[in-house]
Amino acid sequence: MLDNPELARLRADRWILPTGVALWVIALAVAIQGFVRPLRQPLADLHVYTTAVSSFVHGTGLYGLHGSLRSGFTYPPFAGLVLLPLAAVPETTSGVAWTALTVLAAAGIALMVARALPRRVGPVAVSWPALTVLALASKPLQSNLRFGQVSIFLTLAVVADVVALDGHRWQGVLTGLAAAIKLTPLLFVPYLWLIGRRRAAALAALVFGGACLIGFAVAPHDSAAFWGNYLWHESYGLPLAEGGNQSIYAVLLRAGAQGATLGVLWVCLGAAVVALGLWRARAAWVGGQRLFSLAVVGCVSILVSPISWTHHQLWILLAAAGVFTANASVDFALAALIIALMLLGLPGIQDVGAVGRWLAVNHRAALAAVVACALPFVAVRRRLSG
Repeated sequence: MLDNPELARLRADRWILPTGVALWVIALAVAIQGFVRPLRQPLADLHVYTTAVSSFVHGTGLYGLHGSLRSGFTYPPFAGLVLLPLAAVPETTSGVAWTALTVLAAAGIALMVARALPRRVGPVAVSWPALTVLALASKPLQSNLRFGQVSIFLTLAVVADVVALDGHRWQGVLTGLAAAIKLTPLLFVPYLWLIGRRRAAALAALVFGGACLIGFAVAPHDSAAFWGNYLWHESYGLPLAEGGNQSIYAVLLRAGAQGATLGVLWVCLGAAVVALGLWRARAAWVGGQRLFSLAVVGCVSILVSPISWTHHQLWILLAAAGVFTANASVDFALAALIIALMLLGLPGIQDVGAVGRWLAVNHRAALAAVVACALPFVAVRRRLSG
């Protein structure tokens, strides 16, 4: 006969498959609403991409306002080359395909996180769909689905490069490509260097530079326009003080900072956050906290970029998976708080005085700052791997 521990394990294993299936059904139910949207109307950001690359194909160029669009294409020319297939596909078709890829990207990130969790929370067959449900239901993923944003794919590329491909000879390529499509992931290049992945950091820089050169070779006029003008003025006319923008720059704007004061405060605070955040990220990596280390750098990127809309903020949710202190109860409470804030926000907080009104529009920036600069962690190993 089986002893009691073995019998208990077998009984527990019987629930893994039905629990996993039930969670995947929930994930599908959460994702379905995303497939309805592109059938009804164009996804706003995907429409910008499609309009820009269609304009490029017809010789007009990637940049500038097109038709009724509120804003034009704001990414480097290499991103336009990557997105060129959109010009050849009906927008409804590309919207449905983009939505499907977004859901798959969320599941891909969840799988890598489930395998890299610092503390075992159950079999991957259960934790993977559970994390997928949380990701899909979060405000950043819902924003990616709502607008047809590229941000989720850049996050997937960086997570894969740093976690799944750690130590691989081609580590760094995905980070370099992500930075060439949108500049924010450039922060992960010095991060790779600081955590001892110097070959990967050099490769990321080379890939980024090579992609930019490809952009110049294929689209010289657009490249000159982007690097010489649009890069420095892309935020003009955008509602950067809106609550969806959770960067330091936006928080200062909402506080009334203007002109030179705004610029000085942004640069000083940004530099401090980068220095402290990268130091903490390296300490977390050396201590075996790969997910938390990655989340710290992601949150730094949210804070220091002048534009950090909701769809950029998946890095905050990743911090919940990376929390690991000496106390499991503390870990659970911190993770639950982060997840609740990224799923529900702070409903009704605006009615609780001046602090409540400030938190109502700045709580995700505050949470990113806590993750980047203050959230506690402990080492799970003392030796830098690789």
